Amino acid sequence: MEYEDDDEIEQISEERRKKAHKEFWAICMRLNREYNVRTYVRSGAPGEYPEIIESWEYCGDLRGRQICRVRHTSETICYEIATGDLQRYERKRKEDNRVHAI
Repeated sequence: MEYEDDDEIEQISEERRKKAHKEFWAICMRLNREYNVRTYVRSGAPGEYPEIIESWEYCGDLRGRQICRVRHTSETICYEIATGDLQRYERKRKEDNRVHAI
């Protein structure tokens, strides 16, 4: 899924920002180990350039399907949206594995 910046300016607490980062990187590391998913993050200047997060499936060193692409001027919101996309991807992969195991 791709999300564009909705031009909302929000005041976000430091606690919320830390939680968003922690959850995002935890799922990124898990997906990298289990499904060879790689994530790229480009940080912009606060309020000027959008934060961009992309996650891709890889087969060896070959890049495959894009899992998510999120752009937002708010770093915290960008990480929260990307985390949600990665969680949906993980659930779908686990469901697919259960179906194939039967």
